[in-house]
Amino acid sequence: YQLQATAGGTLLELRETAIVSGAVPRDAPASGGGKADRQGGTEIDGSRLPPLEYVGQLLHGYLVAEASTAVVLIDQHAAHERVLFDRILQRLERGEPASQLLLIPHDLDLTPAQVAAFQQHAPWLQALGFAGELFGPHTIRLRAAPSDMPEGRVARALDLLLTDLVGERTPDRRLRETAALIACHSAVRFGDSLTPETARELLRSLAATDEPISCPHGRPTTLILPDDQLRRLFKRP
Repeated sequence: YQLQATAGGTLLELRETAIVSGAVPRDAPASGGGKADRQGGTEIDGSRLPPLEYVGQLLHGYLVAEASTAVVLIDQHAAHERVLFDRILQRLERGEPASQLLLIPHDLDLTPAQVAAFQQHAPWLQALGFAGELFGPHTIRLRAAPSDMPEGRVARALDLLLTDLVGERTPDRRLRETAALIACHSAVRFGDSLTPETARELLRSLAATDEPISCPHGRPTTLILPDDQLRRLFKRP
């Protein structure tokens, strides 16, 4: 991306020119050597991210961080999706479901095809963290859900998952798609206010993932604005 002057004057707009998300700015150290977190935390680092120093949250959707020679914007939802996606895949591969009991069981009305999918794929759903039983011809009573998922999103996530299972592909062939769906419905949302501690932990967790520069759907998690580009925009040497 590049900031360019608009045709009508000096107003600037962000235009897509190249993929720079996740690119380490010039002269940035590969690891270490960054500034200490200005609010007392430890340096945030990762093999595919430059050392980052958390600054704050912008517009209740972006985390602002500073690298040694760049300003970095992080999409908090996409970043959290990546963290949860990797965590869910690891749990599934190890056979370690992470489930939470719902404070109040959810009664979900389903189509006949969804009910059949719920019964047929019960072991798979339990591995994902869902647990419940039939509570009528077209209703299930859900008692547990994946541990990272807010209770208010459980019904919608399971509805989408069961609709997906009605299709032709078997669960094991949809492992990554299922993990991505659960991660999406469990992640913090655009518009959520994060405390500094939560934001720093999210950046640390993102840096520890194998692919921190993109979410499971392929969207970028970070946008890096190098210092030399900012200097040019402000007409500084």
